[in-house]
Amino acid sequence: MTIPEQRHFGYLHGEEDFDFLSEQLDPEGILERVKASYPEFNPYATPWLNWQDQGNQGSCQGHSLSHAFQVCLVQEYGLQAVFSRAAAYYISQDFDGIKGDRGSTLSGGQKAAASGICLEKEWPYPSRYNSTKPASANGNLNIKMPGSKRVTDAGLAFDLLNAGCCISTGVAWNSDFEKPVCDKYRNRRGGGHSTLLYGIDETTGHAIHWNSWKNWQNNGRNLWTKRFLDSIMKLDRYAVFVCYDSTKLQVPDDLGERI
Repeated sequence: MTIPEQRHFGYLHGEEDFDFLSEQLDPEGILERVKASYPEFNPYATPWLNWQDQGNQGSCQGHSLSHAFQVCLVQEYGLQAVFSRAAAYYISQDFDGIKGDRGSTLSGGQKAAASGICLEKEWPYPSRYNSTKPASANGNLNIKMPGSKRVTDAGLAFDLLNAGCCISTGVAWNSDFEKPVCDKYRNRRGGGHSTLLYGIDETTGHAIHWNSWKNWQNNGRNLWTKRFLDSIMKLDRYAVFVCYDSTKLQVPDDLGERI
């Protein structure tokens, strides 16, 4: 099927820092920490998410990252907040060395997460590409999440999702992703796109997949089977998956007041 023109991509595999990614290969450590921190976690109780659309920018990776911050804040502190999609996108681009609305990488997103982003109201998402940091973000880019790791095994990825982790995706999007339940993946090229895996569907046991496209599938969600994810990891050398560690989330003392 043809992807509608109004859908915007923005994951740049060709700009990835693979030397950096090769150093980020200890997701087992995240699993141990998260299982110890949330021993009674219910994988079917997907937390509150203020899921937002990327509009006409290639900011899918920034959306995936900002929503990962939402998940991790609920997990670690029980707080609900909307994080800046603009900061997540534009700061990632700074680390990537990318100018203009061309997109960003997951490695850039990892570096941005460790460096720090802010709340959505402190750096609002513009209707058109504008990477200029507003004055309201000054002094507020101090919500950090170091310790993210690349995941290359589907079984481990599902273990992480069952434990309450979220995983940012960077894939070559094609029609195999355009189904309510994605079960069969064929290695076909498409536009680079970043999304988020979080939670397990109670009825099917499949991973819940979140996409920053308005009115797509079930309110921006569909399901991935473990076989589908395993096929992507084995067949698509362009695909990158990064797990964020909520136990490493760092927030300032005044975050509650800022929210």
